[in-house]
Amino acid sequence: MKIPRTLTWFFAASGWLAMWATGLPPGPPRFVIAFAYVLTCPGAALLCLIAPLLRWRSRRADPLETVALTLGLSLAVGILVSEIYFLWFRYSLPVTLGTLAGLTTAFALGALLRERVQARRAGRPVGGRAKKPGEEAGRGPRRETTDREAAGREAAGRERRSA
Repeated sequence: MKIPRTLTWFFAASGWLAMWATGLPPGPPRFVIAFAYVLTCPGAALLCLIAPLLRWRSRRADPLETVALTLGLSLAVGILVSEIYFLWFRYSLPVTLGTLAGLTTAFALGALLRERVQARRAGRPVGGRAKKPGEEAGRGPRRETTDREAAGREAAGRERRSA
């Protein structure tokens, strides 16, 4: 399952948008933004992070299956955070929403970091400039060897084999 980078960045910022919405006057926009965030974004960011663990399936994920998994993960993370604050007798909406925003951001940034590390290991560009055909990872353009350098390397190889 490949999730676009821009969507992952949106998940990282969505919690802070929901925190901003708590400052709006009571009404439908405040409710819709917070409800949509709590219902979808933490689970979607967590799904971005754990996507490599779901490769064991031999087929592509069904969109309905992905939505159900996203909703379930979001509700599970929300319930866990709320229960922890209830048990500490410190439950309040801004504190719970702030914790969910922090967790969502951590999940999304973790997914982006994992993607960057995997791309570097595979030698693919991650958002910078694309490599030119003769360019290797971490080095400049590959230059052709001269006849003199090739003869020197060949002679050094013969010396090593004879020693």
